[in-house]
Amino acid sequence: MRLYCLEDLVASEPRTRGTDGRGAGTLPDAVGAGVSSWISRKQGDSVRVTIITPTYNRADLLPETIESVLGQDYQHIEYIVFDDGSKDDTSRVLQRYAGKVRWERHPNMGETLTVNNGFKLATGDVVCVVNSGDPLLPGAVRSAVEALERNSDALAVYPNWAVIGPRGEFLRAVRATRDWLLEVKPDDLDATVITTYPGTPYFDEAIETSPGVWTYTYPKSGDRLHSLEVDYREVAEYYKGVPGEYTSYVYTDFLNAKELVKLRDWLEASVRDTLGIPYNSGAPAVRYEHSMGQGVIPTNILRTTGSAQPLPFK
Repeated sequence: MRLYCLEDLVASEPRTRGTDGRGAGTLPDAVGAGVSSWISRKQGDSVRVTIITPTYNRADLLPETIESVLGQDYQHIEYIVFDDGSKDDTSRVLQRYAGKVRWERHPNMGETLTVNNGFKLATGDVVCVVNSGDPLLPGAVRSAVEALERNSDALAVYPNWAVIGPRGEFLRAVRATRDWLLEVKPDDLDATVITTYPGTPYFDEAIETSPGVWTYTYPKSGDRLHSLEVDYREVAEYYKGVPGEYTSYVYTDFLNAKELVKLRDWLEASVRDTLGIPYNSGAPAVRYEHSMGQGVIPTNILRTTGSAQPLPFK
């Protein structure tokens, strides 16, 4: 069995990964990550794809993700949803898809063990993980399989996520992301400057370099990401943002917080204006919640219980 992941769908210049560990070519249509060097040798046989969705207390977001998988134009899909002991209406949501989606419920054990459960039960030639808050773009599975078939020496196809680096490199990544969005024409988009959060190396491995400022250094390049101390119980980090009111609590050696916000606003406004996509009208969140659905963060893993530090930029 080969492992293959589809994840968040905002990427620039997706590429394959060759058997020698180096890039094997640009894939303008593929979204996600994958493994398989032998798919191209199946000589017309259908490649069976297993998609695994682990979920915990995401009843509000799960239907959109399920519909995005069921709506794929690739026919040979096995879809399994694992309810990791949810306490909300997840079971009721899954019952609506009886006969269309295979689902199992088990006591809460965390995402890693839940996904490992899925790997054991999967019967596909290719195995994908799609998180419950990450709906797929139309054609994502087909594009990824075709990408693997076109590149016989490829072991993976994945989105080329940008690591924040020198100013010019980052600006090119933002422009490439805009061009990609205009090409795929999504129904909606979410341009985000992500605040660091517990459980990521950007938070856990950061060192306090000045009062209220924590710095993470990327081991391979030495690039630094600075983050202001935030009380996640009080500060609502609303991902969609409000036009003209978005705040960044992170900055780099090359771009300050205001410049990052300007780039974010330009990217979103440019794509929405060109494609005629209206802004989201949802109300701001009252609790911090990051994109993986962590929800309210326990006090014991926070650095401080104080209020958020003011931005050091005018």
